[in-house]
Amino acid sequence: LPRKPIALFLIALFIGSLAFQIGTLTATSLWHDEAFSALLIQYKDYGEMLHRIGRDVHPPLYYIILRTWAGMFGDSLFSLRFFSLFFGLLSMLATFLVAKEIFKKRGLAFLCALVLGMSSFQIQYNMEARMYTLGTFFVLLATFFFIQSLKAHILSWRFYFFMGAYALCAAAALYTHYYTFFALAAHALFAIYWL
Repeated sequence: LPRKPIALFLIALFIGSLAFQIGTLTATSLWHDEAFSALLIQYKDYGEMLHRIGRDVHPPLYYIILRTWAGMFGDSLFSLRFFSLFFGLLSMLATFLVAKEIFKKRGLAFLCALVLGMSSFQIQYNMEARMYTLGTFFVLLATFFFIQSLKAHILSWRFYFFMGAYALCAAAALYTHYYTFFALAAHALFAIYWL
């Protein structure tokens, strides 16, 4: 498909997903894990917040970024859940970029983004004040940079740039949720196969 229709389809997908989900962000009250996220970022002392995060089972990056978000946009239920929706929408764009690199077809890449956008799991996590969409976004971005680094000549500046970007995104993914390790392990196995 030509670029212009695909861009219009992506914009329509974003607007449709946003319109479909934004009205339901406050339809239910906070559940236990979301309440933990909301309470954790309210500590006035940043050191105390980090100490409390250290006693949680999850890595700290989500809470740190969420606190920054809440400092800019407030800590209302809508704002906290919109943070997840925002990264859920960005995950659709990242899915498009990754699929376009893998399949070399923009139409198929759009279909992949559409499938993610319509996934019941993705919709559910878009509406929860938890770290799942942020972790998904970092894994997809890491995957994009991983593919770009495989395509670059190993001694070129592009290789080092993309590997550096990959390392940052991979670290961000691991500091968001431990289960992202499995996606990064898949990258490592594919790199061994590629070499």
